[in-house]
Amino acid sequence: CLACTVSCLFAEVVFLQLPSRKEKLTIASVPAAVANDIVAKHSNDPLPDGFFFDGSNYVSFDGDSSRKHPKQDEFVQAYVDEENAKIEAYNADVVKLEKRARSEAQDSVRAATR
Repeated sequence: CLACTVSCLFAEVVFLQLPSRKEKLTIASVPAAVANDIVAKHSNDPLPDGFFFDGSNYVSFDGDSSRKHPKQDEFVQAYVDEENAKIEAYNADVVKLEKRARSEAQDSVRAATR
């Protein structure tokens, strides 16, 4: 029936206009520029025991040397956790919108088939 077709098309349009869910971040998915900014913000944080900065590299008392801050992964993980909490809240809102749109579409189809 024409009313059913129109109602179904309306439901499809509503779903097409809904925002999509966001993917959670991982340490690997954080762009290098963002990771570098995060580490830069922590540049004056105390180093863990057993490390010193020689002006170019982070050096352990065992003699291992790296340009990477010894706590870089922790700093970036904290960022990932914070962003993922925001993403989870956003996705929960999208799910609510999807449910509402689905319910409204079903109501519309029911009304059209009466």
